[in-house]
Amino acid sequence: MLAPQIDVPRRRRVSPSRQPPPSAQLSEPSPTAPLSTPAEGSSPAGTVSPIWELDFYSRPVYGSDGKKRWELLITDKNGVWSHVEVFANSDVNSANLRARVAAVIAEADEKPTTIRFFRAAMFNMISIALSGLDVVAAPSRRTYALFDMIADRQANVYPSLEGYRAPAGGEGIPGFLRAGAGVMDVSITTPMPDALRGESFSFVQLPLSTALGFFEAEATGDFFGDACRVDPAIVDADPLLTGLCVYSKRAKGVAAWMSGAEVVAVKANVSTKEVVLLCGLSTSYLFARLVGSIREEGKTFERAKDASGGIHFLAVMVEEGSDEVEGFWLLREPRELESL
Repeated sequence: MLAPQIDVPRRRRVSPSRQPPPSAQLSEPSPTAPLSTPAEGSSPAGTVSPIWELDFYSRPVYGSDGKKRWELLITDKNGVWSHVEVFANSDVNSANLRARVAAVIAEADEKPTTIRFFRAAMFNMISIALSGLDVVAAPSRRTYALFDMIADRQANVYPSLEGYRAPAGGEGIPGFLRAGAGVMDVSITTPMPDALRGESFSFVQLPLSTALGFFEAEATGDFFGDACRVDPAIVDADPLLTGLCVYSKRAKGVAAWMSGAEVVAVKANVSTKEVVLLCGLSTSYLFARLVGSIREEGKTFERAKDASGGIHFLAVMVEEGSDEVEGFWLLREPRELESL
């Protein structure tokens, strides 16, 4: 896809013929890489996406028997449509979950092609349930609409129900969302696969309107990527977003790998001096080291991300000034979730 005008400061280059300098050191490679698909444009406002997001877990509401209420929550990635269903504790198993999800699919006007789920504790049960359905099961924290749905129920639904008990001390919250670990847990990083590496990178800026333009109907199919759901008030404000731009002669291949990796956020962890790509359910890939002047750029990146409500982006190009963008992801760190 044709590249927009991106405000590019000094980029960090990794020389293929020598050890990379500390300010742009990338981690050692890993031999594996996932499958990937081209970008699917965000559907027009009011349109249900074929990408669904699912959660199946207990909630902070107790019945007369002293047991927690279990809920199946489903929404599409645009947050247009949702489904809520309560389960008795005795019905919590993969067979019943499969039956109920199959029933929801059968009744839906827009059938799902992919169902994402973020909860690692329920990985086995949800994976088994979805394996018998004609959908792609995608373990991923890219469940932005689902996080919004849960946050709304935390604030407006559960406290009004009989038997509600406010969770204490992070009870029920996945590790990557606990306050002590930050919004996304990057305490443990793993080496980045070779397919994900670029020769250089830079922190860049781009208006939100330009970023959203990548996902208009006529632009999709030309690149790899995905877009998070953005609040209409933020769209109207059209803030200047911060992002990470990766440059590589293998840009299309790098973008394809990233598409399959389910990248959920980019984190400039100043305390550990690392740039981290958060992927899938719990993977944190060490992308680069924050050393020297680039450490200040990392701080600026995080401040700008905070100012835009966690919205930022990741782009992949052949080189600075290229006419083509091979990959573009509009990302958002989930925030203000007290209990999941």
